Formats: sequence, structure tokens, C-alpha cells
Amino acid sequence: MFPLDKLKVSRKIYEKLEEMIQWSDIHTELISSKKLEKVKDFVFKNDINLHLITNRRGQILGVFPGEMDETILREWEEITFNNAQSLSGLRWLIFGVDLEIYNLTLKEKYIFVRYGFDLYLKADLRTNEAMIFYPEVCEGFLSRSFVSEGSYSLCDLTHLDPEYRIEEIEAELKEGSSHLIQEGLKERALLVGLDLPVNKDQYSLEESLAELKQLTLTAGAEVVGMIIQKRDAPHPAFYIGQGKAVELKYRAYLEQIDLIIFDDELTPAQQRNLEELIEVKIVDRSRLILDIFAQHARTREGKLQVELAQLKYMLPRLTGLGSKLSRLGGGIGTRGPGETKLEVDRRRIRKRIQDLEKEIKQLAGLRELHQQNRNLPVVALVGYTNAGKSTLLNKLTNAGVLSEDKLFATLDPTMRKLDLGSSAVLLSDTVGFIQKLPHHLIAAFRATLEEVQRADILLHIVDASHSERELQMRTVWNVLGDLEVLEKPIITVFNKADLISTNEAEYLRERIRPSAVISALTGEGIEDLLDLIRKEVERDFKELEVIFPYNQGGWVEKLHKTANVLKEEYRNEGIYMKVKVDPILAGQLEEYVIRKMVK
Repeated sequence: MFPLDKLKVSRKIYEKLEEMIQWSDIHTELISSKKLEKVKDFVFKNDINLHLITNRRGQILGVFPGEMDETILREWEEITFNNAQSLSGLRWLIFGVDLEIYNLTLKEKYIFVRYGFDLYLKADLRTNEAMIFYPEVCEGFLSRSFVSEGSYSLCDLTHLDPEYRIEEIEAELKEGSSHLIQEGLKERALLVGLDLPVNKDQYSLEESLAELKQLTLTAGAEVVGMIIQKRDAPHPAFYIGQGKAVELKYRAYLEQIDLIIFDDELTPAQQRNLEELIEVKIVDRSRLILDIFAQHARTREGKLQVELAQLKYMLPRLTGLGSKLSRLGGGIGTRGPGETKLEVDRRRIRKRIQDLEKEIKQLAGLRELHQQNRNLPVVALVGYTNAGKSTLLNKLTNAGVLSEDKLFATLDPTMRKLDLGSSAVLLSDTVGFIQKLPHHLIAAFRATLEEVQRADILLHIVDASHSERELQMRTVWNVLGDLEVLEKPIITVFNKADLISTNEAEYLRERIRPSAVISALTGEGIEDLLDLIRKEVERDFKELEVIFPYNQGGWVEKLHKTANVLKEEYRNEGIYMKVKVDPILAGQLEEYVIRKMVK
């Protein structure tokens, strides 16, 4: 039965609507003459539009004065969601004054398609005109679009039997096979951003959304559109305005959107409210980045850090989300620890977080032990994601590290030796930084970023061709500040010189020192960069003369690997060497020095 008692109307109108539902005449036409006259009388007397839901026998099953209330539709047992393979057998008719009959609003499109109505009639009682909209069939299933017919006069409606058109549609549906989502198809993503008042230190909305699009493509989804709303501040319950959220719901269904990605971190309440309203998977920027991390982590430590970050992100969002994750399916936002771990109770998740933190700390301790035994200075490559760090590492060392035009292509740190001729260093490639990266994500990857903290020298790789170059540099400086490493020697490396002019390259070279303008792709400027690294590494080097007893021959092999050997002789008293070494190694050689020469 239609829940008439849920309508918010006066007692007088309620009785009229109750009377309509009890009209028992049966007919094949859209509406009988008798019903049409009674509908016209109701609309003109009450100055209100009237929606009728009828079956194919013309019987009125539901009535809505004014606006169609979708919440009542959802609770009505006669209404079922469209399964793309059959019509509901119900017809939606609206009668009113000064109606826009030739087009459908986004809400009308959504309700028409979502509930699988046979047709939708829009009739203007003042102009005596009507249009009929039928669902469109595409490749054997109901698409999320429609075809229109008309215009008709009101009199035409009392003689029009739409059964032939309904039969044509159902015949096309029978010819088609069941619509199945094919394995491997990319998820269809809609991006959402707020146009907020900004200052000069913030990225433009266009750049931020362009970056979000690149992140989405890196994660493996297809971007089918963007929605932007101008606001003074995010809505506390929905991030975007509630009306825009409803519009987003309609558009997501009509365009067959699999997930909606927001260009900021949503609060747990915002994410929950959006998923309940829109019934599509909601992913924010942080979750998207975590998903990319989950895809790119290769080492044991990298995978543990991803799981830790995901669990910390999910913990405040658990309430009511577990069942929705199952219903909304897999894909972006569900990779990593998986549904099972994300749906367990808070106590078990907290215990898992403690275990992960303990194991990561142990692995970091082992790495620290290895670092203590190293004899070469470490040069860490840092920079905004996709600035070309991995390409440069490969160019300098032939490391064979994954280098792609994707954000966060590198997640796990990579260490390679670089021979500078008179000295050598270890180059470390680290995870890229990005704007709007929350502190809890930085904290989760603290163990990986410790490579930056342990480094002796930092190479700040900058995409010289990027339109937001200055803001990207500032983002990196902010993260380096959080890591308390800005006091370390930093060489700025302006990469992608092949994409900028000679004048621009010269300007950059003079603007920041020490700096190099290079192309990791073509090799331009690499020798200048190597000279800068060599000078920085050897700034505090000492030139020593040492002599080792013959039973200490291991030192000879070690110095050939870790120092610049200027001279070597085998004498009666032992092995004589003249070497150039870093201060740490100089201290270890103190007992063998025969003459010290500080250069």
C-alpha cells in the first residue's frame, strides 16, 4: 500500500488524495477523461502540481502533491530499483501549471531511470500540452538515458495507449543478454573540489584538481568528470553543500559512477553522510594516496607502513562503514589490508596497530645497524612526486629503478653507489612529497623518511617545467622542516631542462645556490651536478699519509673502496698510502697516520 500517511499535507488535501487512490476504473489509455477532469480540478483549486503513479491498467497506486518525495518512493513496497533488464510496470504522470515539459531536471532523470518507470508524462494544464519520455535501450539493457515523444494535447492523452511502445522496449530487452560488469574494466571516477578563498601560498583549484586527476589515473581509475562548488568553507556534514550532494547523487547514478573522489581529507562524519546519501563509494585525497601506496609497496617494511597508515586512517571511520564497503565493492579505497581487517572491532585494530609499530621499529633498528657500518656518505634524493627522482637515479647509477610518469611510482627507498672519481657516495631515492599530505600520513612513513634524516646531503629535485614549481618547492621545504633536516647541505636540482628555455634555465641557476639545471632524460647538466656533489662531499675531506703493518692489509682493500687513494707503496715498515678521506674515516685511521696534512 502507498504510505499516504507520510505525506505532509493538510487534512483537506489528504482526503482528496485518499479518494484518488480509491478510483477503481480500469483502462489502457494513459488517463481516462473522468480522471483527467478530477486531476485538473484538484490542481487548479489547490494551486499545486500533482504526481500520479499508475500501473499498466490505469489504476492509481500512488500520489504526490507538489514535489516528488523520493524518500517515500524508497519505502513503498510496489517500487523496486531498476535492474537494467526490466521495466517496473509503473508509469509516472505529472500534471501542473506552467511546467517545463520539454526537458527533465537532474532529479527527474534520476527518479525516472532509478525506478525503471515504463514512461514519464509531463502535462501542462494551462497550455494544454504534454510530453512523454520513454527509457532508452542500449545493447539489450536499459541505459540511463531516455527518448521523448510529443507534444500531445490533453485530449490526446485520453486516447493514447502506450502499450505498443512498452512492448517494443521489452522486446529489445529480451534480445539482449544480461548486463554484466566485465572483470578488469576501470572504475569510473568523478572528482569533487571546493573553490575556497585562497592565499598566495596555496595551490590553485585548477592545479589541485589536475593533480588529483593524475593521482586517480595512477591508482588505475578513469576520470569521467569534475564537480566544483564555490563556498566560503566546507559544509560540516557533507563537505559540499547538501543540495550539491543530492545533485551529485543523481549524476553519479545517471553516469554510472563507481566512486567519487574529494580533493581534501573528509571527516569521518562527512564520509559517512555522503556514502549514506549517494550510495556510491566515497574516497578522499588521503585514501587515494594510501591506495597508490598499497599498489606500489614492494618491501616488507613498505607494506607494513601502508597497512599501518590505512588502519590509522580507518579507525575513526569504522562506524557503519564495514557493511558499506562490502556493498560498494572492491577497487580504489579498498586495497591493502582488505575488508576483513577493516571490519574487525576497534580493540583488535588497535592491537594490530601496536604490533605493526613494533615490527616497523625493529626493522628500522636493523637498518640503523647497517647504516652504522657504512663508510660512504649518503646523498638522499627528495622532491615533489613525479619530479624525476627515479629517472635521475637511473641516469647516475644505472639502478634500473621503476621510472614512470605517475605519482608515487617509487615508494620503497632504493640505495645505489655513485662513483665520483675522487670519492664515492650512496644515492638514496625516497618517496615523493605532495600537497595536502596529512601529518598522520607523514608520521606513518617516518621509517622510510628516516633515510632523509640520516643523509649527509640532500638533492632537492624540482620539476623546472611545472606551472606550480614554486608551490611544489615550498611543499617540500615544509616536509623537510617537519623532519628537521633543513640544516643539512641541500643542492637544488632543477630537472626537465629540456622543457624550459635557456633564459629560464639561467634564471634558475642564479636564483638558488648551490643548484644545477639538468635533464635526467637527456643527460644535460649532469656533469655540473656531479661536480657540485663532489665539492660538497669533499668539503671536509682530509688528505692523510698512513702506513699499515702487513698484517693489517684489510685496510688497503677498504680504502680502495671508500676513499680516494692518491699514492700507494710497499715499504719495509709496511704499506704506505696517501689518501683523501672523510672526517669519520680520518678518525678511524688516526693510529696509522705518519704525517697529517689538512687541505
